[in-house]
Amino acid sequence: CRKARDLLVDRVAAAQEEPEPPTPALRAEPVVVTARGRTIEESTNAMISIGGIQVRPGDIVMANRSGVVFIPQEHLDEVLDLAETIKEKEDAMIADLRAGSSILEVDRKFAYEQMLEKKAGG
Repeated sequence: CRKARDLLVDRVAAAQEEPEPPTPALRAEPVVVTARGRTIEESTNAMISIGGIQVRPGDIVMANRSGVVFIPQEHLDEVLDLAETIKEKEDAMIADLRAGSSILEVDRKFAYEQMLEKKAGG
């Protein structure tokens, strides 16, 4: 018997009250459980839809209390490269702020809000 490490629930049909989850859980609604308090599993390693987003076995799911992000496995390298670029830019922005630059100067210099926009032809 394997234990689930995390649980993500999109929606449920009905629930009387929200039980305490047996493992750390991120969920949109209460988890349906049996009368004995067992969670009901519908499938394992199957394609699912969460909030209208298709999630396949092998896709990356990252979540915290602020939200959930799904990364298709075939886009993982691209997403990681972009995340590293963002981190480097944020580090440089912090260094400029600590050196005494104003937030407006840093914003103009780094164009942070525009850095994720696709370039023409790209």
